[in-house]
Amino acid sequence: MHYAKQGLVLFIAYIVAWVANIILAFIPYLGWLLIWLIWVVLLVLWIIGIIYAFSGEEKDIPVIGNFAKMIKL
Repeated sequence: MHYAKQGLVLFIAYIVAWVANIILAFIPYLGWLLIWLIWVVLLVLWIIGIIYAFSGEEKDIPVIGNFAKMIKL
């Protein structure tokens, strides 16, 4: 359940990034750079989450873990 909550928060972050992608696409260069940066950060957090899940310990994904603790399931 620990990683399910973090996965849910990461999925919501992907949806927010998708919406930001649509908005930032209209800003030349700076918007495109921000879009690229957002997707790279989310990809890195996703990979960290997979590594932590396979380790067998309950570690929090940086930034995402704090938001996941607020979810009561």
